[in-house]
Amino acid sequence: MEIAINLLSISTRRKLASILLAVVIFAVLAGLTTRANGRPGVFGVLNAILLGTSVGLFEQFYVQSPHGRWIRSIHPLRAIMIYTAVVVTMFFAVINITHLILWPLYQLPVPYSRLPVVLPVVIAFSVVGIVVMRTVHFIGIETLFHLTIGTYHRPVVAEKVLVFLDINNSTGLAEQLGAVKTKSLVGKFLFDISKPITDHGGEIYLYKGDGLIALWDWQEAIRDNKILRALDAVFATIEREQPEYLEQFGVVPSFRVGFTAARSWSASKGTPSEPSECTGVRSTLRREWRMRQRRTMLHARFPVMWSRPSTTTTIGCL
Repeated sequence: MEIAINLLSISTRRKLASILLAVVIFAVLAGLTTRANGRPGVFGVLNAILLGTSVGLFEQFYVQSPHGRWIRSIHPLRAIMIYTAVVVTMFFAVINITHLILWPLYQLPVPYSRLPVVLPVVIAFSVVGIVVMRTVHFIGIETLFHLTIGTYHRPVVAEKVLVFLDINNSTGLAEQLGAVKTKSLVGKFLFDISKPITDHGGEIYLYKGDGLIALWDWQEAIRDNKILRALDAVFATIEREQPEYLEQFGVVPSFRVGFTAARSWSASKGTPSEPSECTGVRSTLRREWRMRQRRTMLHARFPVMWSRPSTTTTIGCL
């Protein structure tokens, strides 16, 4: 069993964990509403399976897919309202399907008379469940787990691959577009490039100004050229979004990428509520500045510092 789990990539494990989280949250909702309707336990089990699985699959294969990009990019309150309406619709469908399946055994009608009591419970629980899922997706299931159990209460040494990605000539864009439009462009840009990174096993370590820093575990980064596939996906995403950039801002941002292997020390700082910090990244950030200088001199698209973390880091350009 352990071997089978290890064969799964980090991105696949994250998707399965996301589905499982949604299943658990909304299975609890289905069980509670079944008790409120006064139905036998078998109705609760079937409702839990159907509703939890439906929401889990909807979350992973629609909301987190390119088709669901619109719901992730709108105002969070609007997104929650739309998502809640979808869950309530699923709930109505599930209770009707459950009664239809179990009709030969129990011959119980759908308790529509109790819906005025049950519906507020469904809506309230749905809002809480959606907020939890959004929070987990923002922080990351693994990060939330490690923060909860205190993995980084003491420094943890890990071999990481870091990717530095930011917009070219953001100062010029700010002068051309103005502060408000530039902020919107940077927000859209970071939104667009984050998902290809996380889909290929990366973690967003830091959003900084007009760019970000992403982390990969060493083994995950080199597995099936995962880190290179992630960068290809980032370029493909920006290319796909070109019409949207031109329509909103009249310009498509160009960007630069640098990546390096480094040994990092992850530890929590300050109070327990403070986020974890990869303190070993600091020296790497100083090297990344040298990468940018060299990239500018050589007109390279990809500045690269690449070596096994335990060896001397070298700087090159592609």
